Amino acid sequence: MASTEWLKAETPAFASFVHAHRLEDHRFAAYEPALAGVAAGIQSLLPLVRMGLPIERWFARDVPISSRLEGAFFRLTSNQIADAGTRFGPGFARPETV
Repeated sequence: MASTEWLKAETPAFASFVHAHRLEDHRFAAYEPALAGVAAGIQSLLPLVRMGLPIERWFARDVPISSRLEGAFFRLTSNQIADAGTRFGPGFARPETV
Protein backbone atom coordinates (compact mmCIF):
# COMPACT_ATOMS: atom_id res chain seq x y z
CA MET A 1 0.00 0.00 0.00
CA ALA A 2 1.38 3.41 -0.92
CA SER A 3 1.92 5.81 1.96
CA THR A 4 -0.91 8.13 0.88
CA GLU A 5 -3.28 5.16 0.71
CA TRP A 6 -2.08 4.06 4.14
CA LEU A 7 -2.67 7.56 5.51
CA LYS A 8 -6.20 7.61 4.10
CA ALA A 9 -6.95 4.18 5.61
CA GLU A 10 -5.29 4.91 8.97
CA THR A 11 -6.85 8.32 9.67
CA PRO A 12 -10.33 7.07 10.74
CA ALA A 13 -8.79 4.73 13.34
CA PHE A 14 -6.53 7.51 14.59
CA ALA A 15 -9.52 9.87 14.74
CA SER A 16 -11.43 7.35 16.88
CA PHE A 17 -8.57 7.31 19.38
CA VAL A 18 -8.31 11.12 19.47
CA HIS A 19 -12.07 11.57 19.91
CA ALA A 20 -12.35 8.78 22.51
CA HIS A 21 -9.76 10.50 24.69
CA ARG A 22 -11.04 14.03 23.96
CA LEU A 23 -7.72 15.23 22.63
CA GLU A 24 -9.05 17.56 19.92
CA ASP A 25 -8.49 20.69 22.03
CA HIS A 26 -4.94 19.78 23.07
CA ARG A 27 -1.73 20.97 21.42
CA PHE A 28 0.36 18.42 19.60
CA ALA A 29 4.13 18.21 19.35
CA ALA A 30 6.73 15.68 18.26
CA TYR A 31 10.17 14.70 19.47
CA GLU A 32 11.56 12.97 16.42
CA PRO A 33 14.69 13.26 14.33
CA ALA A 34 14.45 15.21 11.09
CA LEU A 35 14.88 12.10 8.95
CA ALA A 36 13.04 12.85 5.73
CA GLY A 37 9.65 11.89 7.11
CA VAL A 38 10.53 8.27 7.73
CA ALA A 39 10.48 8.56 11.52
CA ALA A 40 7.49 6.73 12.98
CA GLY A 41 6.53 9.68 15.17
CA ILE A 42 6.20 12.04 12.22
CA GLN A 43 4.23 9.47 10.25
CA SER A 44 1.88 9.06 13.21
CA LEU A 45 1.30 12.83 13.30
CA LEU A 46 0.19 13.00 9.68
CA PRO A 47 -3.33 11.67 10.48
CA LEU A 48 -3.71 14.53 12.98
CA VAL A 49 -2.95 17.03 10.22
CA ARG A 50 -5.37 15.22 7.94
CA MET A 51 -8.01 15.58 10.71
CA GLY A 52 -7.39 19.34 10.80
CA LEU A 53 -5.36 19.41 14.03
CA PRO A 54 -2.15 21.47 13.78
CA ILE A 55 1.24 20.28 14.99
CA GLU A 56 2.49 23.13 17.18
CA ARG A 57 6.12 22.08 17.78
CA TRP A 58 8.60 19.61 16.31
CA PHE A 59 11.64 19.00 18.49
CA ALA A 60 14.30 17.26 16.40
CA ARG A 61 17.40 15.68 17.85
CA ASP A 62 20.64 15.60 15.92
CA VAL A 63 21.19 12.47 13.89
CA PRO A 64 24.46 11.06 12.62
CA ILE A 65 25.01 11.86 8.97
CA SER A 66 27.67 10.57 6.64
CA SER A 67 28.00 13.70 4.49
CA ARG A 68 26.95 17.32 4.22
CA LEU A 69 24.78 16.35 1.27
CA GLU A 70 22.88 13.84 3.40
CA GLY A 71 22.35 16.49 6.09
CA ALA A 72 21.07 18.93 3.50
CA PHE A 73 18.69 16.27 2.18
CA PHE A 74 17.25 15.65 5.67
CA ARG A 75 16.82 19.39 6.31
CA LEU A 76 15.20 19.95 2.92
CA THR A 77 12.72 17.11 3.18
CA SER A 78 11.82 17.93 6.80
CA ASN A 79 11.08 21.50 5.82
CA GLN A 80 9.04 20.26 2.86
CA ILE A 81 6.90 18.20 5.25
CA ALA A 82 6.34 21.30 7.39
CA ASP A 83 5.58 23.47 4.35
CA ALA A 84 3.06 20.97 2.93
CA GLY A 85 1.34 20.59 6.30
CA THR A 86 1.01 24.34 6.60
CA ARG A 87 0.10 25.03 2.98
CA PHE A 88 -2.47 22.27 2.53
CA GLY A 89 -3.46 21.61 6.13
CA PRO A 90 -3.93 23.30 9.49
CA GLY A 91 -0.20 23.72 10.17
CA PHE A 92 2.89 21.66 10.81
CA ALA A 93 5.81 23.04 12.80
CA ARG A 94 9.32 23.21 11.39
CA PRO A 95 11.92 21.05 13.13
CA GLU A 96 13.74 22.76 16.01
CA THR A 97 17.03 21.08 16.93
CA VAL A 98 17.29 20.36 20.66
